[in-house]
Amino acid sequence: MSSTLILTGLDGRGRNWMDWLGHALTRAIRLQVSPQAGPDLKRWTHELSAALERIDAPCWLVTRDFGALAALNLPPPHASRLLGLLLVAPAAPEHFGYPPDHLRNAGTPGLVMARTHDSALRLTSAAYLAERSGLRLYRPESAEPDPESPGHWPELLSIFLALQHTHHGMPRGSLMACEDDGNGNGDRTSGLPPRRQNV
Repeated sequence: MSSTLILTGLDGRGRNWMDWLGHALTRAIRLQVSPQAGPDLKRWTHELSAALERIDAPCWLVTRDFGALAALNLPPPHASRLLGLLLVAPAAPEHFGYPPDHLRNAGTPGLVMARTHDSALRLTSAAYLAERSGLRLYRPESAEPDPESPGHWPELLSIFLALQHTHHGMPRGSLMACEDDGNGNGDRTSGLPPRRQNV
């Protein structure tokens, strides 16, 4: 059974729902980059690469904001260790001085999970980042849990399990490719659950 590496966001953001997700999964490994590192993409990429080497087996990656940029900055030898990505509310690379064209994806399938009102990245920017990275864009119906809450996020768990189940045939594409069929049946191609439009 494969492991899941869970990388917290900048300054530990997302820690509460990541703790909850880690307990919900059978084999989860937590990683947090030192707050002293700040938004240093080279440092984050190095620590993520080192963690993948320690695991020494193909695994999944779930991460948030700046961790998503590190995931898309992995060199091919380390990116090839990943079975799939779930990038939640990725940070806007240009906000930290990194042009989107600087990021890459070595062919790992996965999802960019972003809502219309995410402050970390506008939905249009998320769609562009997903398209450039060869990932799917998924707009969750439920909001990310408040940092002071227990972190229960059933929709995220459902999406992640669906991603694991379908990753061998996971198609890639833009926002339009991730829409449902108009009849509430979800995306028939990827096997993801149906969802309603965010307003």
